[in-house]
Amino acid sequence: MAEYFGYTKEVKGPEHVGVTSAVLVKVDGGDVKLAQSCNIKYGRQVTPHFELGSDNVYLTVGSASGTVDISRIIGVTKALEPYKGKNPCKKQTISVARGSSQCGLDIGTITMEGLLTEVGVNIDVGQFTVTDNAQYTIGSLDIN
Repeated sequence: MAEYFGYTKEVKGPEHVGVTSAVLVKVDGGDVKLAQSCNIKYGRQVTPHFELGSDNVYLTVGSASGTVDISRIIGVTKALEPYKGKNPCKKQTISVARGSSQCGLDIGTITMEGLLTEVGVNIDVGQFTVTDNAQYTIGSLDIN
């Protein structure tokens, strides 16, 4: 294959493709059959306050919150349930596997509770790609 700026693209055969039966993403207990990427951002604001005439620094801690963004979410009808007019404020439980024993990774789960806030579709006609995503606002995160 051609090499551009030190980047070589090789075509790999079937021996480089692995199969796993582990479900990596679930929404309200339903399996997501395809999730091309899943980004989790979670944090809380910590604001320092300085006291005049002393070396003391006081920290004010805000409440924790974050977002989950799943691209190419396919296979779960429950994921988009709040957008169907039933209950836009319905909390959903999202769980993401940290690893799979079949892939030689530590088994664990990240569990969040959140609200579906955004559904998007991006179409690039030049390269004929369609990307859809769902974004959730989360208020709790548990790592096991």
